[in-house]
Amino acid sequence: MANTRSALKRVRQNKVRNARNRALKSRIKGARKALVAALDSGNGSDAESRYREYISIVDRSVKANLSHRNSSSRVKAIFSSRVKVLNS
Repeated sequence: MANTRSALKRVRQNKVRNARNRALKSRIKGARKALVAALDSGNGSDAESRYREYISIVDRSVKANLSHRNSSSRVKAIFSSRVKVLNS
């Protein structure tokens, strides 16, 4: 257990940040699953709306330094091409 006041404060801050990061990661996974399900069903309009929602969440995770911008960009490009093929 932490001994100093500053260490106790860091423990409190880490609990809050951990909860926030876990919630955002969970939202990313759920949005990805919904997007993949929409792509597999072949519904173009549903896939487009799920894609926009997923991109928004991924961009927020990059802004929060939860994921690297290059890996997020790669994932966005992959799903973008899949949605584009489905809509054409």
